[in-house]
Order: sequence, then structure tokens, then C-alpha cells
Amino acid sequence: MLFCSCGVGSSGRRDVPGCDCSVLDPRYPETRRFIIGAWVRAVRDWDLDGFKLDFIDRFETNGTFCDGMDCYSVEDAAE
Repeated sequence: MLFCSCGVGSSGRRDVPGCDCSVLDPRYPETRRFIIGAWVRAVRDWDLDGFKLDFIDRFETNGTFCDGMDCYSVEDAAE
């Protein structure tokens, strides 16, 4: 599975305290494949002429590096 960060589960999703949400961690290659696949399907299936991702300008990490991650930096993983 690609949801959960170190200490929380298997690989990729981290719950955000006080936010009632979770975050996908792109340092896992399967998480990046999942996210990119979702974007590609949206563009293809909805016949979009363009696609803009907004508010992806701040990255946080819990400072851990876990088995399965292939990037230490979230910024590097999100490129």
C-alpha cells in the first residue's frame, strides 16, 4: 500500500494533527506513481486541455527516512 509514513503504517500517508487530513509522501516511488497516474487519468478521462496544480509550494517532513523511500528530500521527490 502507498499510504503511511514511518511509524504510522506501511509507506506514504502521514496524518496531520489538528487538520483531519493526511498527506501523501512523494519520497516513496509507489506514491509518486499513484499521484502521477491519477493526474494522467484525470487529463485523459475528462478530456482536459490543461491542468494546473496550485498551492504546492511548501513541503514538510517529519525528519525520518524509512525503508522504501528513494529520496531523502521531499523537494527532490516532488520535482
